[in-house]
Amino acid sequence: MPTEIKTDAKLLARLAASTKTKASKARLRKQRVSFIYGALPSDSTITRDQIESVLGKLEA
Repeated sequence: MPTEIKTDAKLLARLAASTKTKASKARLRKQRVSFIYGALPSDSTITRDQIESVLGKLEA
């Protein structure tokens, strides 16, 4: 089993930089919808649009 793990320095720099930026409301909303949609069972008939609609009612 390898004991030395090497990580790309450029990747680490991009990850570090991303922690310093704040996500926009639109980006957070998109992530929230994606999370809910991904947590649904594979046989669910709920659409992303329906999730958006429900979230809109809850946030109003």
